[in-house]
Amino acid sequence: MPLTAPNYGQVVRLLFSSLLAACCLLGLAASANGGSEYRERLIFREVGLDGHKRLLSRHDISPYTSSLSPDYKEFAYIAQQCVGCPGNPVMVADVRSPRERVLVESRTWYGVSWAPNGRQLALNGGTDVQSGLWLVNADGSDLHHVANTGHLTWSPDSKSLASSRPISVLSLETGQERYLSQGYGPAWSPDGTRIAFTHNSVIDVASVRTGDVRRLARGVGPSWSPDGRRIAFIRYMRDAYHISLWVISTRGGKPRRIARGLSPGAPLIWSPKGRQIAFNRGDGLFAKRPDGDRARLLARENRAIVPLAWSRDGRRVLYSALIRSNE
Repeated sequence: MPLTAPNYGQVVRLLFSSLLAACCLLGLAASANGGSEYRERLIFREVGLDGHKRLLSRHDISPYTSSLSPDYKEFAYIAQQCVGCPGNPVMVADVRSPRERVLVESRTWYGVSWAPNGRQLALNGGTDVQSGLWLVNADGSDLHHVANTGHLTWSPDSKSLASSRPISVLSLETGQERYLSQGYGPAWSPDGTRIAFTHNSVIDVASVRTGDVRRLARGVGPSWSPDGRRIAFIRYMRDAYHISLWVISTRGGKPRRIARGLSPGAPLIWSPKGRQIAFNRGDGLFAKRPDGDRARLLARENRAIVPLAWSRDGRRVLYSALIRSNE
C-alpha cells in the first residue's frame, strides 16, 4: 500500500506482471537452449538498525497480492496466475520456515486481507456464480460469502471493512454499508474514527461517524502514524518513477518532504512509536525520522525490497524480496 490519477495499485500490478512475463519468457528461452531455468523465489529477512541481516525463510512463490498476519508469523498470498490455469488457491506461508499450507482451494481470487485480531481473513473474488467479499477463519474453516462488494481494508477493531471506488464502510455486525466519498486506497486511523484516502490526487480524511470529509494535502497512498497525529504519503513529481515521501499533521498545515526517489508500490511502514518510517528506494531498504536530515540504508537485495513490519521494540524491520534463482 496516480499521475493525474490512474489507479496506483493497478499501475504497480501492471508493471510487476509485465516484469514477471518477461522473466518467464527468458526462462523458457534458456530451457529451450539447454540452459538453466530460473525461478522466482520470495525470501523473508529481518534487518536491525545496525544493518545486521538475518535470513528467516525462502519460498518458491511469486505473490500477486498478499497480507501479513498481525503477529508477523504468517504471510497469506495469492500466487501469480499461470497461463491457462482456472484459478489459484489462497496460500499461507510461514515467515520463519519454508512451511506452507492451503487456506482456501482454487477459485478466482483477487485479494486477501488479514483481520487485525488475527482470527479471520477477507477475500475478494470467488466464482462466476457468487463473487465479492468472503470471510474465512485463519485455520481455513468456515469459508462463507458476505456481500457482493470488494471491501478488504479492516478497521482496527476487526468489526468493519472499507472499500475503494467509492469509499464505503461495511459493518460485519449489522451488514449495513455506508457510503462516505468517491476515492480509493482507504486507510483507517489507529482509533478507527477516521479514514484517509485519495481522491483526484489529493489526500482526504473522512469521519466514519458523520461522513464529513476534509482535504489534507496533494498526494496519494496515505499511511497513519501510530498516534494518529500525522500521515505519511507520496507525491509523483513528474511521472510514476519520480516519487517523493511527505509527512503532514492530521490537523493540516504545510507538509514536509522526507525523501525522494522512492520505488513504486511498496508500503510506508511507521515504527511502533512513530519515530521512523521504513520505505524502499530501488534495491535498498531505508529508514528515516520524519524530522531527521538523512535516510539510513538498512539493507540491499538484488531485487526490489518490500518492508513489511517493524519489531515491537522498533529495533528491526521485517522485509521480503523477490529474487531469481536457478538453484
